[in-house]
Amino acid sequence: MISPRTLPEKKEIIENSLMACSMADFIKKVRQSSNIQNAEHMIPEQAGAIYDGYYGDQTTLSMELKQLDARCEESAVTLAELSLRKRSTKRHVKSAYVSTGSNDNNKNPIRFNNWNKRDQAYFILTAIFLLISMVMGTANVYSNLVESGITIFIEKPHLALCLSLLVPAASCSLKFVSNFIDFYKNQRKYGLCIYILTGITLLVWTVFFSLNFNGVSSSFNAEEMEGFQWKGSCFVWIQLLSEILVSASLFLALEDIFNKYSPDYYCDNLEYVELDAAWKIHCAEHKALTEECAEKRQHLNQFIANRQAFINSQVAEYNSQRAKFSAVNNFYQ
Repeated sequence: MISPRTLPEKKEIIENSLMACSMADFIKKVRQSSNIQNAEHMIPEQAGAIYDGYYGDQTTLSMELKQLDARCEESAVTLAELSLRKRSTKRHVKSAYVSTGSNDNNKNPIRFNNWNKRDQAYFILTAIFLLISMVMGTANVYSNLVESGITIFIEKPHLALCLSLLVPAASCSLKFVSNFIDFYKNQRKYGLCIYILTGITLLVWTVFFSLNFNGVSSSFNAEEMEGFQWKGSCFVWIQLLSEILVSASLFLALEDIFNKYSPDYYCDNLEYVELDAAWKIHCAEHKALTEECAEKRQHLNQFIANRQAFINSQVAEYNSQRAKFSAVNNFYQ
């Protein structure tokens, strides 16, 4: 059973018939022309003009496709920017924990008296040495400032004390850098770097310490050797650096123990949620625009192919009728 034709198909058949009739009248007139070259040039032009009159202009379709391509490229750029912002935004952020019921008992921090005995001992020992290290660093800077002979530090020792507090502040700053590192693996790498730098500075500190303090069993006198005048200043500098790094290392170790019993809590990042929603909406819009662009390009390609096929068929029809017309004329001549 033959399925009935749809309305667009019927319309196409009618338009093709009308175009063929229009070209048939034109070919009858042109085939009798004595200027064959001019007639052969006119047939493709006329066929193209008739086709464009029924199905639209190729230039218009090309402009529409060009506009769609520009919109699609702009949409792709916007989508890429949203994707980049989404990837660079944290999905979860740290949040203060708020208890919502009895089912949250496993999330509560563990009290210090319930900690592992070894961790309790390590935590107390580390805290004590951290406090000692910070006090030593502050005292070292304070004594150097007061002994420098600068009048303002002698008259106003509280200024020297304020300036010396930069040492423990620097140690805290080095420790809190790890809080701004996203991934735990990178945080561990940062901590390892601090420990390595601490080990190097302590090694250098031992060298300068031995140069400045020879010990009771040594007969070596560094004061009498040329080139060692700088060792005093370098020793002070390396000691300050060591005290800062040691305090930072102890602070990191202290936090590592504490985090085992009081983990961080995270919640959804509102900025990420908004970006994700905007990204999904734009993805759908970009997909629809891309499909429209592909459909328009397919329509243009089909238009060009059908137009050229119609022109070729009319050229062939003209050549056939021209040959018949010439044969008839030659027969009667």
